[in-house]
Amino acid sequence: MHVLNLPASVKKYGTRGSALFAILAAGLILAACPLPYEFSGGNGAGALSRDPSSPDVTPPVTFSYQQVGGSGGTVENGSTTISTSNDTTITLTTSMPNATIFFTDDGTPLTSLSGAQSFSGSSGQLVLRIENPSPTNRIREKQIRAVAVAPGMRPSPLRELIATVTYFFTPRATVTSVPITPSTVTQTSRRVVLRVLRMEVEIDQLRLDAISSVLGGSHAATDIRRLEMWRGTSSTFNDDATLVGSLFRDAGVAPGEAVNIVPSGLNGRFDPGVHYLFLTATIDSAATLGAEVFAAGMPLPNLADFGEHELSGSDPLSPGPQRTIAAGTNPFAMNPVHTIHQRRFELSNVRINNTQAVEATVPAGTPVTVQFDLSSSQAGDFCPGCVVQAYVGVRAVAATCAVSFTGFNASVENAAFTFTPPQPGLYYVSMGASLDFNCLDNPERRVAYFDLGRNSALIVAQ
Repeated sequence: MHVLNLPASVKKYGTRGSALFAILAAGLILAACPLPYEFSGGNGAGALSRDPSSPDVTPPVTFSYQQVGGSGGTVENGSTTISTSNDTTITLTTSMPNATIFFTDDGTPLTSLSGAQSFSGSSGQLVLRIENPSPTNRIREKQIRAVAVAPGMRPSPLRELIATVTYFFTPRATVTSVPITPSTVTQTSRRVVLRVLRMEVEIDQLRLDAISSVLGGSHAATDIRRLEMWRGTSSTFNDDATLVGSLFRDAGVAPGEAVNIVPSGLNGRFDPGVHYLFLTATIDSAATLGAEVFAAGMPLPNLADFGEHELSGSDPLSPGPQRTIAAGTNPFAMNPVHTIHQRRFELSNVRINNTQAVEATVPAGTPVTVQFDLSSSQAGDFCPGCVVQAYVGVRAVAATCAVSFTGFNASVENAAFTFTPPQPGLYYVSMGASLDFNCLDNPERRVAYFDLGRNSALIVAQ
């Protein structure tokens, strides 16, 4: 601890002397203590030195920015985020005329004015740009530190701006067709690839609300009743593909008819990156032999999004390869037991043209009679008072409402239906059930689609 010895003159004048001495001491302290910055001039700005007799402080630096062709703003101190698709001009300003602004813009601390850049005339501009912007190079951060010094005045308080410039890219999805090799497909073929699209999503997640497709060819509408859309990570369709949407129509899809597949899987969302979309079809068991089917060309608007992305690429997208339908074989195991609405239905004693069998070969165009017994038992607790109808038949060709009952238990013997195979093919005897008050003559209610595992017998028409 230092002891300050007052001179006699101060002692002589008492308190007035003490006050005078305090003023002189403060002046000596100001003269002895260095300011935060050394004024050595440097880069052509000229020598600057403080004037202890004029301790006024230079007004601080303020920042403003203006985008080329865009908006602007003012930031006194701190940070700001700028989204732009052009250059951005940062202006440094002090309200004191003839002041010099010293600054660094590379993150270097402003501890010495000799190493700083400068603007004379109380203002100056920096242009921020992103060289060769791309989706992976679209952000640049610039840290600016600045003080202003006017002749004969003390430097302004340090001001700092961290400007984060984000180059704005319009979210984009580029879609192109991927070639597929033509091939022959058989009746009951599943997941026949009709089209492959390569979709590259840039910047932000893409959300599709529908995918439209138009089938071409000479096939009958009922030759194709199920279409599916899959997402994969390569141009080859395999087990890694994820189902994102499907469509089933009992009336089928005729050539030239547009259908929409709503992507329910993944909520229709696709992250930035490359995705492959596969349009597949299931060929009906009684599809027309020799008929052709393919996915027709489609314009980009048929890939509908929510307006968040700009769709680009080949327009229209090229058609898929031609597929020719050939005779098929039975790929399914027969199953006489089916659980629907928590009722366990069992078909037994199946007779085809009075012969007990679950598979038979018949001439196309000749009537076939199918007889069977049917029973129902409880398989759960769902709706014990509901009225239930059980249908057995060949989907979209012929069927019968075998029984309508209340509750869980029912049985019927010697139920039958007759149908005529219109052409060669595989005709599956399957069943379905509905919760109506009585039997309905509705093909979509009568029986289930053949690939749902509800097939109990097979008629091969030749």
